[in-house]
Amino acid sequence: MRIRSILTLGLLMLSLPSAAVAASTCDEGGEHAAAVLAAREAIRAGCDCSGAVSHAAYVRCAWDVIAQLADDGTLPRMCRGRLRQ
Repeated sequence: MRIRSILTLGLLMLSLPSAAVAASTCDEGGEHAAAVLAAREAIRAGCDCSGAVSHAAYVRCAWDVIAQLADDGTLPRMCRGRLRQ
C-alpha cells in the first residue's frame, strides 16, 4: 500500500506543470534580455580574448565576471549557465 501511494504521488508530481521549473529558466530573449546583454558586454570589456594566455584563462575570467554579476544581483542566477555555454 505504501509503495502504491509513493508511486501515485510521484506520477502526479511528474504530470503537473511545475512553476519552479518554469521560473528557473533564463529568458534571454525576453524578461532577462537586458541583463544577459549587459553581462556579455561586461565580459567583453573585462576579459581580453585575444590577449589571454590561454582559452582556459579567458573562460576563467568570463566565469568570474558572471559570478560577480550574479552575486551583486545584476544577472539573474538562473542565467549563469546560459552565459557559460
